[in-house]
Amino acid sequence: MTAAEPRAPGDETAEEAQARLDAEYLAAAQRRLDEKRAGAAAQVTSIKDAAQARAGRRKTASEPQAAASEPQRDADDTQRDPAFTLVKPGIYSVGYLREEKRQAYGRAVWAVTFKITEGADFGAPLYFWLNALSDRHRPSAGHRMVQAFNLATQRKPARDFWRLRPSNFLANCQFKAVVRTVTTTSTRTSSGKSERLELPESLHHSVIERLLELVAGSPPYLGGGPR
Repeated sequence: MTAAEPRAPGDETAEEAQARLDAEYLAAAQRRLDEKRAGAAAQVTSIKDAAQARAGRRKTASEPQAAASEPQRDADDTQRDPAFTLVKPGIYSVGYLREEKRQAYGRAVWAVTFKITEGADFGAPLYFWLNALSDRHRPSAGHRMVQAFNLATQRKPARDFWRLRPSNFLANCQFKAVVRTVTTTSTRTSSGKSERLELPESLHHSVIERLLELVAGSPPYLGGGPR
């Protein structure tokens, strides 16, 4: 073989083969890094857009209003988005408002909305998140939906408990509830792993952590009227 003749792939030296493999590995690693950066940039853009929208909503809500001797009770409170509610963490009196079944992270959840029924934040809506049940698994005593049922009815759930909607045992009732502030969210990386992400302050919002006690009313499950 002369110097001018091209060599077959099998004729490359060990050093040349290693250099080729190193180059291929670096190129693949760079592609993965570029994909990850692009995904992160898109996520940051989405968060910034949501933050700007929320900031606009809060600026409007904070405009000076006429003084009143009692907290303002807006007739449209029941239509407000609970994701925009931000109150001080603590214990509040709340009443059931509505429910909606959604999909989150590949599973069914109940987005139950309560409203504050006393104090300066009267009427403010709050989410109470419950993982939906199915007939595949019998819920444990520590399941949040079971705990809410026990609190509202003072009974143990039946075998077909998974068929119930939260409104069956939460509607027509008022509770004392622990409210906390959400400052992080869960996201998935390009590899499918879940990780926590700090939310901008403009996206902080309040949710009900747990119900403490039933203070008034009787749920439909106990014959307390329509839900």
